[in-house]
Amino acid sequence: MTNTNKWLMWAYLYEDGRLAHIGSRKFVEHHFIKLPIVPVIVEEDEAGTFFGWIDKDEDSPCMIWGTEIQFKMCFAYGPQASIDAGHGRAVKLTVVQDMDRAE
Repeated sequence: MTNTNKWLMWAYLYEDGRLAHIGSRKFVEHHFIKLPIVPVIVEEDEAGTFFGWIDKDEDSPCMIWGTEIQFKMCFAYGPQASIDAGHGRAVKLTVVQDMDRAE
């Protein structure tokens, strides 16, 4: 089952094609990495390969990681404890470069 939640964001594009530090353009620029910043489409997708978090009062991911280990490290007691406490929800995401908005 695929959800229709979709967001336009930005990311660094590594030479090997990986996308990282995904978020608003200001968030990405804040890392000062000398790599191209590209527009991306982030979509909630149970088959996605990225891991994200949506706070309970927000509509878009506030944290996106490329591996589950990186994602889980952000939670002292694991993401399930935060879900159970009602702080938000974990989501699987697909992230692709948005060639229509490429600079």
